[in-house]
Amino acid sequence: RERSETPAMATELSLQCHRAYGMDGIIMFSDILTPLPTLGIEFDVVKGIGPIISTEVRSDEDVAKLKNAEDVDFDETVPFIREILGTLAKEAEE
Repeated sequence: RERSETPAMATELSLQCHRAYGMDGIIMFSDILTPLPTLGIEFDVVKGIGPIISTEVRSDEDVAKLKNAEDVDFDETVPFIREILGTLAKEAEE
């Protein structure tokens, strides 16, 4: 989780293939679970085990309690994404 949510780490991981192989595109490194907390689903990544989702989502009622993605302020909840994308865009221009 730290690698995806720390701009310097995510940027470096994203740029490694671009630098090594001169690719014409850059894919942002991110964990597929990164957006879950914005919806109210908490998780942690435990070394040697993997992701542990602590929010119970087992019923329609549990799903109804989740935040609506259309109402989420992503700049507030995942501000590191904009920073990572901005840095990668600058790197792509160079």
